[in-house]
Amino acid sequence: MLRPKGLFAVTAQTASRGFQLGDDLRYAHASGYFREVANASGLSLRLLEDAVTRRGAGGDVPGFVAVLEK
Repeated sequence: MLRPKGLFAVTAQTASRGFQLGDDLRYAHASGYFREVANASGLSLRLLEDAVTRRGAGGDVPGFVAVLEK
């Protein structure tokens, strides 16, 4: 359970909209969708920044890093 003022950090692959399961069987999320879900969950988005979260198929996989606060 996340306590008040607690932080939650996560990385995710980038999707063009909503969320989707890619050919690599990994889920990807659009940053707008991620914001909506965070707000609906009562969490404040403290950071949302583009990042390369891993390499796959010989190249960088675009994604983002997010930090949320309760």
